[in-house]
Amino acid sequence: MYLAALLLALPQVLLCTAFALLEHITSGGTLGSFIARAFAVLFALLSWKGLVLFLTFVALVALGFSSRFRWIGAAIWSVLIVASAAILVWILAKHLSPSDIVLLLPGVLALALSIRLIVLDRPAWAELTKKVSTSHKNPASVSF
Repeated sequence: MYLAALLLALPQVLLCTAFALLEHITSGGTLGSFIARAFAVLFALLSWKGLVLFLTFVALVALGFSSRFRWIGAAIWSVLIVASAAILVWILAKHLSPSDIVLLLPGVLALALSIRLIVLDRPAWAELTKKVSTSHKNPASVSF
């Protein structure tokens, strides 16, 4: 279910990123600033910053394989989905028609799946806090 939410949310997050970068690149108003900003973005993505983005994405995918940390990944994806939807609506507000809201449906479905994962994995998290709170009597009995 985690990978399904990730795959449903990924196009919306990538579309948001593309529109935000395009908005940044074209905001200079001249051809020279367009070229300079395009090269700056390209160099940023091909440098260590791009590697950090890729490793962050791999870490978010890896969080889904652990039932202990899946709720953290689902919470992060929920924030990313809401933020990307807000940015898309803000950037495209002048051009959106009511029929274009269909573009946000995969993100809404991914958000529902992420929230369901958070709710389902919360009991495991509650048991962990229960173990930690009862371990004050015997600190050597804590097992993670």
